[in-house]
Amino acid sequence: MSDDDWGADDSVEEQPTAALAAEGLAGLRPGMAAAVDRAVQRRLDAVAAEAVDEFLTDDVLADLAAAARAGARQLVSPEQAPQLYYASLPEFVEGFLAGVYARNFDTKGRTWCPAWWNHTEAVVRLDALWRAWEHLRHDPALGISTWLRDHGDHHMTALMAQDGPFQGCTPSRGHTTRAWRNLPTAPAPAGVFTVIGPLRH
Repeated sequence: MSDDDWGADDSVEEQPTAALAAEGLAGLRPGMAAAVDRAVQRRLDAVAAEAVDEFLTDDVLADLAAAARAGARQLVSPEQAPQLYYASLPEFVEGFLAGVYARNFDTKGRTWCPAWWNHTEAVVRLDALWRAWEHLRHDPALGISTWLRDHGDHHMTALMAQDGPFQGCTPSRGHTTRAWRNLPTAPAPAGVFTVIGPLRH
């Protein structure tokens, strides 16, 4: 055998096993190659199953479940959470809302209470306005228009209505304490509503 022959043999021996296997499969008939593929896949599946049984013990599975529960409580990290433009509800009301909804209150038909934070309904509505605004401000095209139409105008009209939560209060005279009565309610019959568990965090 010549030196050239030895060189040829050496190059074949140095080829990776996977490459040799691929060359071998390429030479088989399509049906045989498919059968070999299936056999190899079955063996790989068996090896993977053995590895899972060996390493995923009950303790490991319990640790993974605990980690998943902890991760579910922190789906958005503080670094990923969108930054608020206004740091608090009073900042939003004073720095944005009071200027946007400036009105003449000398005529009848609307009112406002400077101590809006004394009115439960006002706090709920204004907080909803703030949260909606913080979300929609990120839409540069329709965000503010959507906020005005669907949120701002709706809630501010209800708040400033003559018979709304600020009834008796005026911007000039300030807050007037009124004995508001909660809506009367009666307990619902048992079984009418499905109890879905505590929702408070």
